[in-house]
Amino acid sequence: MRIAWSTEANKDLAQIWNYLAREASVARADDQIRKIEAACRVLSDWPMAGQARDAIMPGLRAVVAAPYVVFYRIDGGAVQIIRVLDGRRDIDAILTGLT
Repeated sequence: MRIAWSTEANKDLAQIWNYLAREASVARADDQIRKIEAACRVLSDWPMAGQARDAIMPGLRAVVAAPYVVFYRIDGGAVQIIRVLDGRRDIDAILTGLT
């Protein structure tokens, strides 16, 4: 399946990279982004690999790229990456009202 990134997910990646580059190092930021992207590539072959998160939104799934969580849904022939959030945040509050 094709992987498609939402505008919000792309913003999340940029914020993650900027934060880690500033607080740790560019190498650490690059490594984390590669880890997130690798988790998403797995979804290309195994789209149902993530945990169902139907309580937040029907059809929403999540896969961990610690400490980040990639939220996605399957839409037609694509895995739609919705958000990439730090798993230590209040994810339910952030994703409330997601459509």
